[in-house]
Amino acid sequence: MRLKDTQKQLTRLTVLLLMALAAASQALPGCPDSCGNVSIPYPFGIGHSSTDKKNCFLEDPLELTCTDSALFQGNVQILNISLAGKMDVLTFIAGVCKNDSLGRVQTHGNEPTLSTPAFIISSEDNKFVSVGCDTYGYLNSFHNGTESSTGCLTRCNSLDSVESMQRSGNCTGIGCCQVDIPPGMKNISLQAYSFNNFNSTSDFNQCGFSFVVKNGNYTFSLDHLKSIPFDKALMVIDWSVGNDTCDASMDTADYACKSDNSYCENSPYEYGYRCKCNPGFEGSAYLLHGCQDFPECTRNKHNCDSEDHCIETSGSFECFCPDGLIGNGTKEGGGCHPKQKADPFIKIVIGNQIIISFQFSFSSLKPLIFQLHKPW
Repeated sequence: MRLKDTQKQLTRLTVLLLMALAAASQALPGCPDSCGNVSIPYPFGIGHSSTDKKNCFLEDPLELTCTDSALFQGNVQILNISLAGKMDVLTFIAGVCKNDSLGRVQTHGNEPTLSTPAFIISSEDNKFVSVGCDTYGYLNSFHNGTESSTGCLTRCNSLDSVESMQRSGNCTGIGCCQVDIPPGMKNISLQAYSFNNFNSTSDFNQCGFSFVVKNGNYTFSLDHLKSIPFDKALMVIDWSVGNDTCDASMDTADYACKSDNSYCENSPYEYGYRCKCNPGFEGSAYLLHGCQDFPECTRNKHNCDSEDHCIETSGSFECFCPDGLIGNGTKEGGGCHPKQKADPFIKIVIGNQIIISFQFSFSSLKPLIFQLHKPW
């Protein structure tokens, strides 16, 4: 086996080993790495390590619990955690229903909250939705002693008016309304209200609901005016660590970016930062050896004309042509080609041309040489 082929096989085995180690090392040693079917990557964690009794989590807001194979932060159920700074969670919806003892007055229902500063509602991944025909809802955010709110309202006096304006389950604004979420909303609460205690809609709608939901995860139905079939909605959270910038945190003892192949990125919402692996690496930047070389060759993330002509390098890859072939090994460069053997006929023709050219040159120089040697 050629030396390059041997090196390539060893590189592939090393990459596979590192990938297996990285997949198995998302949690600290001695800490649970999953709850049910949800993985728990550090800096999140549950309880204390069985090896050194230290916290399995970086800081208090990232401490989780596992109950009946379901993962929670407080009373918020977590469905997925991404080290890119995203988290899928289930949060309670706000609801308000007709109260026969109140007459025709404004009514207000329950008020779910999410009050962890490290968690911010993702403005790019969610929508705020209100459902009902005598309903308006608010999404409130509390930050630095100030309150800001967004929301929408929906009013309709007959089921026919809602049905005539429906478009394939979309929230058209009648019966169901939705709005974009401003960036940076945290320490949030949800509120649902009725304008007139559903007195004018009680024959077809006696409850209204407001909730934040991940894009594409809610389809409105006329049946929801009678009863909505869930009490929690899927929402995407942006998370960060620390409570200061990268520059202010780098020299502190609890600086979270541990891997040598990582960098720090400030949170866009003025609270904390995130740790990410350098380009060409993947894994957890929060662990000492968490960022491993990304295997471009074996995952077909290269521009070589063949995986066999691709070699892994630290944080990148190189294309090559094996012995007996010429070229740079890239698709753009035409790949690799066999060396061309010279045709004997071409050799004879070229040789004859050289001889003829030499003879012609000599013949041209002969009179000059004669003149130089002619006695005067």
